[in-house]
Amino acid sequence: MVKLKTKVTLKPRDFIKYLLDFEEVDFTLMVKTEGGYNNTFEPKLKVKNYITYNEKDETFTVGVQEDITEETVLTKALSVAYNDSNDRETYTVEKGRSVKEIIEKDSSHFFDTKAIYLINDDRTLELIWKDGKLVD
Repeated sequence: MVKLKTKVTLKPRDFIKYLLDFEEVDFTLMVKTEGGYNNTFEPKLKVKNYITYNEKDETFTVGVQEDITEETVLTKALSVAYNDSNDRETYTVEKGRSVKEIIEKDSSHFFDTKAIYLINDDRTLELIWKDGKLVD
């Protein structure tokens, strides 16, 4: 299954929840006590992901990956479709549509969707749909 890579901005509470749910994080919590009071927690995290922190907004930005389904909205994709009646192939850049919406749009214009490619930020293409189904 092809993965969609996106960035998510999280407030500290949501960031901690994300880290605790994320299975590739090694988490250690050290508790310091001074005379029975003033307990402080010093978490130590080891992640295999790029994380940035914005002091001004007090937010964390994390790169996440999710499986692409036919309902996943794609930021930018290239649709390759064919019309048998006039022997015409078209290439269309789609923005903010799901695979399902792209296929339905093409078929409403009598085109048979042959392939859908995800357009990455670096302008490379990644095949995500071909021959009537999502690629593995």
